[in-house]
Amino acid sequence: MDRELDQGTQTLARLFESVFRHSPTPIYMRDLEHRWLFANDECCRALGAAPGGIRRGQQICDTIAEEVALRFVANDQEVLESGIATEFHEDVKDLLTGDVHTFFSVKFPVRTDDGEVIGVGGISFDITNYQRQQRELASAQAMVATVFEAARLGIYVLSAGEDGQPTQMVECNAAFSAITGIDRSQLIGEPVSRLVHPDDELARRRLIDELLVGRHPVGELRYRRADGGYVWCMVVPAITFGPDGEQLFVVQVLDITERREFERQLRHHAEHDSLTGLLSRRRFAEVLEMEVERVQATRKQSSLLLLDLDGFKDVNDAMGHSTGDALLRRMATALNRSLRGGDMVARIGGDEFAVLLPETDPAAAIAAAGKLVDAVHGNGRVSTDAGRIAVTASVGITSWDASVDVDAEQLLAEADIAMYDAKAAGRNRAALFERGRQRHVEIASRGTRLTELRDAVSNGRFVLHAQPIVPLVSGDSEVSVDTYELLVRMRREDGTLAMPAEFLPEAERHGLIEEVDRWVLQEAVRILKLRRLAGRQVSLSVNLCAATIEDPGLGDRIAAILESNAVPPELLTLELTETGALSDLGRASDLSSQLREIGCKFALDDFGSAFATLQYLKHIHFDLVKIDGEFVRNLPRSPADQLIVKAVAEMARGFGSKVVAEFVDSQETVDLLRTFGVEYGQGYFLGRPEPLSLS
Repeated sequence: MDRELDQGTQTLARLFESVFRHSPTPIYMRDLEHRWLFANDECCRALGAAPGGIRRGQQICDTIAEEVALRFVANDQEVLESGIATEFHEDVKDLLTGDVHTFFSVKFPVRTDDGEVIGVGGISFDITNYQRQQRELASAQAMVATVFEAARLGIYVLSAGEDGQPTQMVECNAAFSAITGIDRSQLIGEPVSRLVHPDDELARRRLIDELLVGRHPVGELRYRRADGGYVWCMVVPAITFGPDGEQLFVVQVLDITERREFERQLRHHAEHDSLTGLLSRRRFAEVLEMEVERVQATRKQSSLLLLDLDGFKDVNDAMGHSTGDALLRRMATALNRSLRGGDMVARIGGDEFAVLLPETDPAAAIAAAGKLVDAVHGNGRVSTDAGRIAVTASVGITSWDASVDVDAEQLLAEADIAMYDAKAAGRNRAALFERGRQRHVEIASRGTRLTELRDAVSNGRFVLHAQPIVPLVSGDSEVSVDTYELLVRMRREDGTLAMPAEFLPEAERHGLIEEVDRWVLQEAVRILKLRRLAGRQVSLSVNLCAATIEDPGLGDRIAAILESNAVPPELLTLELTETGALSDLGRASDLSSQLREIGCKFALDDFGSAFATLQYLKHIHFDLVKIDGEFVRNLPRSPADQLIVKAVAEMARGFGSKVVAEFVDSQETVDLLRTFGVEYGQGYFLGRPEPLSLS
């Protein structure tokens, strides 16, 4: 009996040895001195040795590369010191192919029957190839369980019904439990349909349908939380099979709440005016287009209003930028309160608002416009130490139904014409657009001008003229090259040139001004590059509107353009125009600092044209301050203008800025400016705008 038992034990030992020897995964043992006790054939192969090539008693450093051996020894030592099984990721280079394989290794202390630790044993799994990992699933179950539970990504497993569709949860990890806030014990057995937001059920089913036809879908679903709310998650489902061959669905879940909130904020910023919180021009145009389609489908009537604040420019000029901003915010609130719940209001310009009144006929639109006029009148009185100003509103109304062939652009043009009718009639009132042949011609003409402008923007049909900025004070060490201000003209289809006043206001109203500025900036750098290559270097000043100045990426874009064209930054000056429309003083200040850091200059145009320019000079560093031509054109004959110009020059010097006088038209004016310490002059007397040669 004992002999039979002994023979059975030996047979079992040989069987175990055979199993270990021929296992498809590396199995090994090393003693306390890091000598090999056992290494199966797969372990030898993985370490670049022939089967049986690693023999009992060999030091690990004598059998594999030193850096790999040292890493293995360090891991073994960690296991010996802790006395518990430990998991590692270990990289081993395949000596035949040069590929690096990553192994998931579980190492554990090897003990005698009485508990004495005599070495380290280990099992390693090659996880480099996912498909191979699937084929070795039976051997890797321990690793999979560890990874499943330790993963930061939420993972849950669903069983499949007879129809192949997922039914209920059979397993989930701690990360998924944390995402939902629901304990694992409550999740197990839960039908999947109860976990997902009802509105996302169709999206969930589509994911499964795609998966079942062999695709690899990725989706976004809302999962129920313990507190009754829902959490947005990215969802990646996959099909696998259980130990008995049953189909399972493994779903990876990543909490994307922060990303969704960030995207929501980005959409909000893109769709809303940053100052008033109302819809932006771009978003309102989209809403209006959808309303035109809805009117065609429903055969109902709708109305559009355009509202312009009468006297708002006086508030900005006399009382400053911050007072104007406060008034605009107050007006936005007043307009919203005067409208119905389904009406939509947008700020589409500096002091211009648009209102959409769905399912509203002309009579009701006129009544609504009257409420808006009253709301502006009631909230439009501004009183500060600088004085009192009353702001009113002129409102243009247009209505349409399915019988009228119009688009959003034409409706805006109609409301705009009616708004100017209201202004012409005395302001503080509303006017209704009446369709007729004469008005049709007016709209067509306006549309033609806009089409021509858009074509000019698309095809770069602009021309730059350069007007010299002349030093008036001799010995200025900073004047090393000729300096010009670039002035843009638009080439009409008939070849004639349109002056800025003929197209820039239209470009601003229709959101094209930034594209015009972008073209001018690109062309200015191209001119600087060509002139520099020709050995006739110049310095150029480029006008930028408020909307362009407030672009957060402007500074980086300017730096990139200059660098790619090898143009020294000190040759470019950016000139801030339309200060009354600037709504982000902090952004302009940041841009000034960024431009100075890269070497460009920053100039303030039309200084003195409004009270707000004093605020800009206080908060933003300008290298140059340009005195508004209104104070220069009559300088020899106006003692008041002389006092103002002299004071501006002294003030600018106090802020570390140099002064440019515009509209210089005589030698007498030049002499006075020199007396006042004005460094530069610009005007027809010193040089007219004309094309600047590129060579």
